Amino acid sequence: MVLVSAMAVVVYFLPLTFSVISAKIEANNKERGDLVVEVGVTPNWSRGPRQKELTTIAAQAAPQDWHPWDGGYVFTDVSNAVEDDDGIKVLNQQDSKAPLVVVLGDSHANMVAPRFAKLFQVAQETNQPFPQVMFRTFDGTPPLACIPWHAANVAFVQANKPKVVLISSNWVQFLRAGAKDPTKLSKTLTCCKMGYQDGCENQSEADRLALVKQLENEIKAFVASGIKVFVATTNPEGEMFHPTKMLSGSTVLPTPPVSLTAFRQQHKVMVDLIEDATKAANATIIDFADNQCFRDVCEVVSMKEGEPVFKDSDHFRPYYARNYITVLDQVVAAAIAEP
Repeated sequence: MVLVSAMAVVVYFLPLTFSVISAKIEANNKERGDLVVEVGVTPNWSRGPRQKELTTIAAQAAPQDWHPWDGGYVFTDVSNAVEDDDGIKVLNQQDSKAPLVVVLGDSHANMVAPRFAKLFQVAQETNQPFPQVMFRTFDGTPPLACIPWHAANVAFVQANKPKVVLISSNWVQFLRAGAKDPTKLSKTLTCCKMGYQDGCENQSEADRLALVKQLENEIKAFVASGIKVFVATTNPEGEMFHPTKMLSGSTVLPTPPVSLTAFRQQHKVMVDLIEDATKAANATIIDFADNQCFRDVCEVVSMKEGEPVFKDSDHFRPYYARNYITVLDQVVAAAIAEP
């Protein structure tokens, strides 16, 4: 037992000397700097031509690549936190007079945090104004009334009236409505379990509609009070994006792209629900696919870097969120815009 513990310590503190594979993975992770973007060109990891092919080491490294809170985030409240990313995280905390952006959601909100950190870095380097960005997010819990603390987040927004609110969630996971009776409205609305643990039999179609309607009404109230609201729609995801599915042993498998049209058609009911509610509430839709897909082609391996863009089946790796998801820049622009 002591020997095992000692070995664990060696692996943890000396990964480069312990394993050739670990060394190669570490080198691969450090190889990339910030993306150099041409003026007037929207970053898009699916735009060709392909400059690098996927390697075994790149596929092995991707699942370990998750550090969304680098770049200045401060954890200010971890009450009821279960996962490492849970709680309230604030960027530019020291500037109490800066306009406030509140981000509500789950890990699909957390995964884009590196883009705000990149914009904050640029603002500091160029002496430009930047908002305070507050993530009120918990993994596996969508920003919906089926989550116990959602009401507190809504109350916080209503009381503090931030300049901007961004809402982002893995909608297709938590609003699957698998109950046998689609018309039965539950007394207590429930979200589907995280990780697709079941068929979401506790949520009916009536429940799903009620949850989305309540979200729409909450957004309407935010907008009516003068808050600019952005809602992220559903972007392509799935097992084909998972780095572990790109290897058979040490052999790199074919990695065909995903069709944006086909993905949206597959999830049409969910996509329409969220986007229609956003429009009805006079909020703005944000689509990460604007940077993820080139026209209808959504590459699972980036054209320039030759790496998986997700760490698993549905989360952007920090490098790609930081350097590519420029569709989020409008959130910061709205926050610092003069009245």
